[in-house]
Amino acid sequence: MEIRPLRPDDAEAIVALYASCMATEPGIGPITAAGWTGTIRLPQFAGGRDFLVAMDGAELVGSAESSLRTGGAQPTRMVKIMVHPGRRRSGIAASLLRAVLAQGPDEPALVIEGFARQTWPAGLAALRHWGFSQTEAEIAMHCDALTPPREGPLSLAVAPVPAAGVEAVAVDG
Repeated sequence: MEIRPLRPDDAEAIVALYASCMATEPGIGPITAAGWTGTIRLPQFAGGRDFLVAMDGAELVGSAESSLRTGGAQPTRMVKIMVHPGRRRSGIAASLLRAVLAQGPDEPALVIEGFARQTWPAGLAALRHWGFSQTEAEIAMHCDALTPPREGPLSLAVAPVPAAGVEAVAVDG
């Protein structure tokens, strides 16, 4: 098995990996080739610069979506690891995680944050196995029939707050 950087021509294989994972765990969420291309173009992913794939010959069997965030008080490496369901429990995810950790930066203050949706049991189990603990949960919302407001601005602003208040307790509780 080879761990190597993501290449632009891996998009179809990544979409197939997501589809394979979704066959056993629909909560991972689908992705299209266009959606994948759009995702890696987001500024925080820098074109997929730090993304890695696990190859068994010509077959893509796992991926590590890795990105370094340096805007906060300390650098944080975000990571989401996926392994084809038929290839799990064979050390692929651990190899990907070791390769992500080798990306640096090599400093004691680096924080590693793993990502797994609440609806992805295998991803959550892997993170717990490696010693990660849950710090936040994704909020999923569904709207069957949206009725837009008739008055006022149709915009929303999201901004950091100086300190977590009662809203944080309400969300966390």
